[in-house]
Amino acid sequence: MYEQHVGPIPAGMELDHLCFVTMCVNPTHMEPVTPEENLRRRRSTPQKAWDPELAKAYQMRVDGVPWRKIAADLGMTHGPLIGRVRDYCERKSLPYL
Repeated sequence: MYEQHVGPIPAGMELDHLCFVTMCVNPTHMEPVTPEENLRRRRSTPQKAWDPELAKAYQMRVDGVPWRKIAADLGMTHGPLIGRVRDYCERKSLPYL
């Protein structure tokens, strides 16, 4: 998907999923980086960095928006989003919808 929309991944590089969702296919959520940089980012970036988007997804679900519509609005697939929202709910002691 990335290569179709952006172009080839440079040799020796891999895609860093800036949204922290490795199953995400939105090319705007990806950046080519060296394997070392990808590992450094993975270790230094807390999952909570994505909480604002998860809070938005949670509120949309509370408002009755279907998962697939929420995922499309956030530029990701619904399966990983559901898992992330479930984890977010557990961290925030919110009821999972």
